Amino acid sequence: MLKDLRLGLKIGLSFFVVLALLSVVLGVGIIALEKADEGITRYEGLARETNFSGRLQANMLMVRMNVLGYLDTQNDNNLTQYKAYLDKMDTFLVKSRKEIQQPERAQIIKSLETSITKYKNAFSSVVSLTEQQNSILNDQLVPQGEVMGEAIAAIIKSAYDDNDAKTVYNASHVQEKLLFGRLYVVKFLKSNTQQDYGVAINSMDTKLVEEATELKQYLSNPTHKSLLSQFLTAHQKYLRGLNDIHQLIKDKNELINNTLKKIGPQVAKSVDDVKLSVMAEQDILGSEIKTNTNDSINLTLILSFVAILMGSIAAYLLTIAITRPISQAVKAANQLAKGDLTIEVTSSSRDETGQLLASIQGTATNLRNIIATISGASIELASASQELAVVTEQSSQGVVNQQTETDLVATAMNEMAATVNDVASNASNASNAAGAANQADNDASSGSQVVEKTILAINTLADRVNESSEKLGEVEDATLNIVKILDVIRGIADQTNLLALNAAIEAARAGEHGRGFAVVADEVRSLAQRTQGSTQEIQNMIEQLQAGTQSTVAVMTQGRTQAAESVDQANETGRALQAITQAISVINDMNIQIASASEQQSSVAESINENVINVKHIAEENAVAANQTRASAGEIALLSEQLKELVDQFKI
Repeated sequence: MLKDLRLGLKIGLSFFVVLALLSVVLGVGIIALEKADEGITRYEGLARETNFSGRLQANMLMVRMNVLGYLDTQNDNNLTQYKAYLDKMDTFLVKSRKEIQQPERAQIIKSLETSITKYKNAFSSVVSLTEQQNSILNDQLVPQGEVMGEAIAAIIKSAYDDNDAKTVYNASHVQEKLLFGRLYVVKFLKSNTQQDYGVAINSMDTKLVEEATELKQYLSNPTHKSLLSQFLTAHQKYLRGLNDIHQLIKDKNELINNTLKKIGPQVAKSVDDVKLSVMAEQDILGSEIKTNTNDSINLTLILSFVAILMGSIAAYLLTIAITRPISQAVKAANQLAKGDLTIEVTSSSRDETGQLLASIQGTATNLRNIIATISGASIELASASQELAVVTEQSSQGVVNQQTETDLVATAMNEMAATVNDVASNASNASNAAGAANQADNDASSGSQVVEKTILAINTLADRVNESSEKLGEVEDATLNIVKILDVIRGIADQTNLLALNAAIEAARAGEHGRGFAVVADEVRSLAQRTQGSTQEIQNMIEQLQAGTQSTVAVMTQGRTQAAESVDQANETGRALQAITQAISVINDMNIQIASASEQQSSVAESINENVINVKHIAEENAVAANQTRASAGEIALLSEQLKELVDQFKI
C-alpha cells in the first residue's frame, strides 16, 4: 500500500508522524509546566505565609522584650519601640488575614488578633498603673520620706546639741528603722514582690511606729515634739501612699502574671504553630512538586525517546523508499551514459520513483531500437557513399581529360583564328600595302629598336616590382609579429580585467575598508577595457594593413607576371618584326592569292572558336561539379564512418 503512495505524500506522512509525536511531547511538557507553575504559585503563597508568620513571631518577640524592658526600667524608649512593633504587628496581622486562607491557620490568625488586643489592653493598663505608681512615688513617698528624714535628723541634731543622749539614742533608732524601711520600699518598688512589701511595711509601720512611740515618751522639748509630730504626719501619708502603690503593683502584677505572661507565650506559640503548619505544608508541597516534576520529566523523556525512535524509523523507511529506486535509476543512467542499452530495470512501486524507473526502462528500449535502426542505415550509407565516391572519381577524371583536350582545342582555335584574321586583314590590305612595303620595312627596323628599349624598361620595372614585393613580404611578417604582440597584450588585458574583477569582489567583501581598493580595481578594470579596445582597434588596423599588403603583393605578383609576359611578348614582337621584314616581299606576292580563301577560313574559324569556347565552359562547370560531388561523397563517407563509430559505442 505504501509503495503506491506518492513520494510527497510519504514525506508528508513521515513529517506528520514526527510532528504529532513532538506535539504530544510538547503537550505533556506544557501540562507539566502548568502543574509546576501551579505548585510554585502555591509554594510562593506558603512562602509568603511563612514570611508573615516569621515577621509576626519576630515582632511579637520584640514587643515582649520591650514590655519586659519597660517593666524593668520604665524607660520611655522601650515604650516607643513597643508601640512601633505593635503597629507592625497590626499591619502584618491585616496582611496575614488576607494572605492566609487555610481555615485552621486563618482561625489561629483571628484568635491572635483577639489575644494581641487583650495583650495590648493589659499592657496599656500596666502602663497606666505604672504611671500612677510613679505619680504616687514622686508626689507622696519621696516628699514624705524626705520630710520624715529631715524631721528625725533635726531631732537628733537638736538633742545632740542639748546633750540629750537618750533622745539622740531613741531618735537614732527611729532613723535606722526609717532608713531600713525606705530601703525595703525601694526594693519592693524594684521587685514588686509581696515578700519585699511585707518587710518594707513591717519596718515602716510596726517597727517604726514602736520606735517613734518610745521616742515620744522621752521628749520634753517642744521643738522636738513638733518635729516628731511632723514626722508622724508625714509617716501616715507615706504609709497611705505605700499602700496605694502596693495595690497598684498588686493589680499590675495580676495583669502581668495573668494576662501578659500568659498571652505573650500563647501568641508566640500560635505564631509558631502557624509557621510550623506552613512549613509542614511547604515540605509536603515541595515533595509533591518534586515528584510531579520527576514524573513529568520521565514521561517527557519516554515520549521523546519514542518520538525519536519512531521518527528515526520513519526517516529510515522513507530514505530506503527513496534512495533505493534513486540508486537503481542512477545506476541505469550511468549504464545509459556508457552506451549500455541492455539494462533491465524493474519496480513494483507506483510512486514517482517507480515512474522514473519505468521511464528509464522505456528510454533504454526506445534508444536500443533507434540505435539498431541507425546502425543499419549507417552501414548502408557507408557502402553507398563508397560507390558514389568511385563513380564520382571516374567522372571527375573524365571531365578533367575533357577539359584538358578542350583547352588544347580552344588554344589552337584561338591561334588559328588570330592567324586567319591577320591573314585576312593582310590579304585585304595587300593590294593597298604593296607600295608601302619599303616604308614598312623601315618602320619594322625602328619598331625593333623600340621593342628592345621596351624590354629593357620592362626588365627594370620587374626588378623594382620584385624588390617591392620582398619589402611588402617583410611588412607582412612584421604585421604578423605585431599581431602576436597584440595577442600577448590582449591576454595581459584579459588577466588584468580578471584580477580587477577579483579585486572588486574582495573589496566588496571587505565593506568600508575595501572602498578605496574597489575604486582602484574599477580604474584598473577600466584601463584594461580601454587597453582591450585599443588593442582591438590596432588589430583591425593591422588586419586592414595585412589585407592591403596581401592585395598589393598579389597585384605586384600579377604585375611581375605581366611584366615577364610583356618581356616575352616584346621579344616575340621583335622576332615577329624581323620575320615581317623578311616576309613582306613574300607576303606581297601571296596576298592576292590567299585573300579570298582567308576570308572564308576566318569566318569558319570564328564559328569553330565560339563552339570550342562553349564546350570549354561546359567542361569547366562539369569539372567543378565533379569536384564538389567527389568532395561531398568523401564527406558522406567520413560522416558515415563517424556515425558507425558512434553507433558502435552503444551496446544493444
